[in-house]
Amino acid sequence: MLDRKLNAVRIFNSDGVQMRMFGARGSGSEGFDKPGGIAVDRQVNMYVADTGNQMFKKFDLQGRLLESAGSRENGTGEFCETCGIAVN
Repeated sequence: MLDRKLNAVRIFNSDGVQMRMFGARGSGSEGFDKPGGIAVDRQVNMYVADTGNQMFKKFDLQGRLLESAGSRENGTGEFCETCGIAVN
């Protein structure tokens, strides 16, 4: 679950108990600025659309950043207002 107020991702178990939380307000690949969407792949990697930082970020289940893409620019390979994400 995304917590836009805290700029964080919260992970819950099937009973609704919070297991982990990661993230904080920040720029670039180190933090979130209004995360707007989240998706999970078959390997349980999480993909977050970081709206304010105009990036997409990939994390493992422990909250470690695996990859990121994008920046606050308008050129090739850059994003503007990333608000959602889906994986197959």
